[in-house]
Amino acid sequence: MKEETTTEIMDYQTRIKQITKHLRHVQKLEDIAAELEYLITENQENKDIVKLIPASIKSNIFSLIDGFLEKSIEADSILKELESLKN
Repeated sequence: MKEETTTEIMDYQTRIKQITKHLRHVQKLEDIAAELEYLITENQENKDIVKLIPASIKSNIFSLIDGFLEKSIEADSILKELESLKN
């Protein structure tokens, strides 16, 4: 029983490390998104600059934000499971 619990905790630790790495990437993406948003809002009149931002980049940012939300939900469930193991 104790060996199973140790294995479970190690699995959680691995998942938490993966989520932490993912969150670091998301922070970088948030910075990029903020820069893109600034470019778009400050250059509404100059449509040429906005056209320089590929649609694929805009689409990828939204996909990555969705991934971030999924990871946040996963992190919450891991924390709850770890709390239940303490009891």
